Amino acid sequence: MAEWTTCPACHLHHSQRPDGLCPRCKQPVQAGLEAPAAADIPPAVEAYSPTLSPATSSAAGLGRLAQSARGGQLKNARGILLFVGILSALVNGYFFVSAESDVQAAIDKEIQKLPAGMVADQAKVQKIKDEAVRATHLINGGGLLLGLVFITCAILVYRHPVPATITGLVLYLGGNAVFGMLNPASLTTGLIVKVLVVLGLFRAVQAAIAYQRELVAADGT
Repeated sequence: MAEWTTCPACHLHHSQRPDGLCPRCKQPVQAGLEAPAAADIPPAVEAYSPTLSPATSSAAGLGRLAQSARGGQLKNARGILLFVGILSALVNGYFFVSAESDVQAAIDKEIQKLPAGMVADQAKVQKIKDEAVRATHLINGGGLLLGLVFITCAILVYRHPVPATITGLVLYLGGNAVFGMLNPASLTTGLIVKVLVVLGLFRAVQAAIAYQRELVAADGT
């Protein structure tokens, strides 16, 4: 009757063969012979476990810091846009509503300067008043609308950073140019504040462009 044995290498239970080898792995199974020790078996190739080098980790940390700084600049841009928008909307809204009374007050002052006994032509006075009120409504209405646009850009600055910041900068420069043509004295009014606002919006545009590029790069990886 055939004797059965177990291969110490592959653990196959089989009948002993004349050559003393395992039919599966061809390793010797004679008594006294042992399978190679686990230490003698060459280790399998270790599974690849990607790790970040110190340089890579440092670069990633710097990237996160830069992105955080740009996010802070976007926050500042949002604050600037809100400040300019709310201030513009309130001031121009007030002058739009009080246009008629303000124009009438200015006309009354001019009439009081007339020499004694001279009477102003009421028809001409009314015509001048109507034209002045229309011009005031046009200017202050445009300023009010511009303020609302600034507020809208501030709301959208995180969702659409580049269009919102560029629109805010262009409208601010364009609005000041238009008002400067209508009233040259307005160009120097609050000049320091205007320069600071322009610089802030310009830096916000740069930050928004870099911010958007990194978001696109992150989505593509």
